[in-house]
Amino acid sequence: MWISTDSGASFLEDASVGATQRWGGVASSSSGEIIASPVYGGGIWISSDSGSSFNAFFVGRETKYWMDLAMDASGKKMVAVEQFGNIWLSSDGGKTWREVEVGSSSEGWFAVTASSDGKYLAAVVRDGNVWRSSDSGDSWIEDTSVGESKRWQGITSSSDGSIVAAIVAFGNVWMSSDYGASFVEVVVDTGEEGSLRKITSSSSGAELALVVEGGNVWTTVEPSCTDDDAWTTTRNGKSVGCDWVEAWAPRCQAKGTMPSTKGKVYARYACAKACGTPCNDSTSWSKLNDPLKTCAWVSSEADKRCDVRGQGGTPAHDACPVACGGN
Repeated sequence: MWISTDSGASFLEDASVGATQRWGGVASSSSGEIIASPVYGGGIWISSDSGSSFNAFFVGRETKYWMDLAMDASGKKMVAVEQFGNIWLSSDGGKTWREVEVGSSSEGWFAVTASSDGKYLAAVVRDGNVWRSSDSGDSWIEDTSVGESKRWQGITSSSDGSIVAAIVAFGNVWMSSDYGASFVEVVVDTGEEGSLRKITSSSSGAELALVVEGGNVWTTVEPSCTDDDAWTTTRNGKSVGCDWVEAWAPRCQAKGTMPSTKGKVYARYACAKACGTPCNDSTSWSKLNDPLKTCAWVSSEADKRCDVRGQGGTPAHDACPVACGGN
């Protein structure tokens, strides 16, 4: 196990876990204080001091061939998948676990992901399909929208669980914007011979990074920003839009309206191309139980709205970094 306390600039090897282990993935709480990693054919190693020390927890009497583990932001809720076994859940930081039978008892579970509140989970079966849960793992639904079984290699999700991305070995990335209910294929041409191996996501789901086995790390390119033609404001009795804004930079501070969003919206946000504003905010986030209060709504009064929580408990400042003054 290797630990970094400087955002990956340097790493220190932790020898407290004993001999070399066959690790099956790693997950951490949002604070980095709780870290957990399962061992293929062994226990689940958990640290509560940011990786300074680890303790092994063994689940059941039989050997478990753990493939992956995920946790919520607090590190309390955990989900682990075993190869040719079942899905296991913990609500006390990995101290105790309960088994959930999903599909057949010999599903080849390969990877799992969790939303920041632990409510929305998604897992992939090697040479199978994608499964999703919206009740913290108590029940699961198999998604067959991807067609025939695929050799899934990894899965990740945004903090609120709405954006899900899964990769296929020697294949492409499959994307979902509805909590894993349906997927579309995104062609990825790395030009490398190795298989897609791992994938991870930013909090908003707007940025992805994947690893090619024996190759390089690939990241998504910042999307090409566009102006929202629906944004308008009134000047001298006339309705004007982003073309008007583009003609003079100070107009980016003007406020207007958009049919898809409640309240006033700054031109600098709606007219991203005209104003040169980054555009990597979530397109699916909205205030809980109010779908018209989107990131655009947040942007007009960021100082008051960036702590508002959306579906799945994700705060606006995580899903809407641009609206909240980040990039």
